[in-house]
Amino acid sequence: MPIFEITHEAITAVPVTTFEGEGIAERGDLQRILRSNIGAIAPGCFVLAEEFGNWADAKRRIDLLCIDSDANLVVVELKRTEDGGHADLQAIRYAAMISVMTFDDAVNAHASYLKKSVDEAKQAIFDFLKWETPQIEEFAQDVRIVMVSAEFSKELTSTALWLGDKGIAVSCVRLKPYKIADRVLVDIQQIIPLPEAADYQNQLRKKEEEERQSRSAGAKKPNFRFSMVGIQPGTILVHSTDPKETCIVNDDRTVKFRGKDMSLSRSAGIVLSEHNLSPSVAGTDYWMLDRTCLSDLRLQAEKASASGQSPDHTTAFLPE
Repeated sequence: MPIFEITHEAITAVPVTTFEGEGIAERGDLQRILRSNIGAIAPGCFVLAEEFGNWADAKRRIDLLCIDSDANLVVVELKRTEDGGHADLQAIRYAAMISVMTFDDAVNAHASYLKKSVDEAKQAIFDFLKWETPQIEEFAQDVRIVMVSAEFSKELTSTALWLGDKGIAVSCVRLKPYKIADRVLVDIQQIIPLPEAADYQNQLRKKEEEERQSRSAGAKKPNFRFSMVGIQPGTILVHSTDPKETCIVNDDRTVKFRGKDMSLSRSAGIVLSEHNLSPSVAGTDYWMLDRTCLSDLRLQAEKASASGQSPDHTTAFLPE
């Protein structure tokens, strides 16, 4: 549907143009303008970095890397083409690659983007998230994808809808350029999911996921705590995929891995991604104590508790 210009005498369709025809470059113009006005395509987001590509053995770069108000990472893939190109394939690849990003990684990326100190970058992120201290367990629990293009092919929109049905947060934002005299206007519309239906779709998807989990696993278990299996701070854990990789228990929830504080799942995922394996895992399935995975230790403790017996690892948890 075109946009129209209305005058006292008539209503006239505004001529459609193209970014290429107007000499508007993808990176030098569109990306430069949108990074300073990110709310136009991704409301409630904050730009962490531009052309981000800080990963080993890869030369690809994310157009704009952002976070949203829930501390989720957001991959913005921008195209000026009339069909969206291969934005879907690129965005999925990027989302997988940054899924193991830590809070410290994000701070360093933002510092590099701002060309300022780490402390200044950290404060800027804190201010956006309204955090007073780092909340590691809340950071980057999910990765969202925002694809931006002048138009989208049927293949790309079908992919976006399918990914949405699978629980992956994907948005398609159309930037349609028009021209009046010497001025270029841009009609910005989110076409997937439709804004009017987005909340309903999210609630429906959440309900379906809860019902699926309830059918397959019964009541949801509480999150893992080291105190469940009697593991103290300072205990060294070994990764099942690569025994050379170790981490040290920090407190009841986090570990120190390669000098950084992070969750079990994130630290386990980093090792797996370096072995070309999927990083989206439960860390308790990969970190071991005495050659036994933490998930198995938890199962043993639950069975022992149910039978009134003591588990093998009974050392009381001592907070720092």
